[in-house]
Amino acid sequence: MRRILTIACVCVGILMPGLAQASPIALVILDSLGHSSGVVIDGDPLDADPLDGVVAFNGGVGDWTLNLTSGARIGPGLSLNSINASAATSSTLFVLFTSLGHTTITNYLLGFDVALQNGSAAYGAFADPANTGFGMTLGIGSVGPFVAGPGAMSLFTGSALGAGPLAGPYSLTQLFVVQGAGEEVTIFTGQATVTAVPEPATFLLLGAGLASVLTRRRRDRAR
Repeated sequence: MRRILTIACVCVGILMPGLAQASPIALVILDSLGHSSGVVIDGDPLDADPLDGVVAFNGGVGDWTLNLTSGARIGPGLSLNSINASAATSSTLFVLFTSLGHTTITNYLLGFDVALQNGSAAYGAFADPANTGFGMTLGIGSVGPFVAGPGAMSLFTGSALGAGPLAGPYSLTQLFVVQGAGEEVTIFTGQATVTAVPEPATFLLLGAGLASVLTRRRRDRAR
């Protein structure tokens, strides 16, 4: 996983000048052979989804065919979903979704659901206190890799808990990594979310509120 992340960081570093700091969200798809979708910024001509706050790409990147690859910012978290990719290749596919200007200081829960045939898939989430698009200076967590052979699709699911930066604003970035397994077709369908987790104090307040409600109901019944 560490080697794969290094490759992704190098590839994204080449594309970094294409993302303006003012851009709210952006998507980029590339492979280990140097092919790229270019940086797809919300609302730009490359964006296949007309909705504000959602960015999408349909098309080909190298040997890979992609259909409805989309990301959305949801409160202090991110959702990267409808990732459908296929190729008869041994190259690696990287799908990255980034969002700038996060200020909520929180822990994050990562969720990763995959249907996979003939290849491997991994997921990671990152934060950058410099608020740079596609920044990966702080690893929040990772799930996988999951490995599947040829034949029927295999289903995988996983999660991880990690901490974000101690100060904002910062950027969040999600990364899918899909490794093709050679001449037979690799097929991948997946989705991932990085969701803010309430602090322990919040849980205590919720628990106290629930206890208060239950106490009132018992008193009402006693009357």
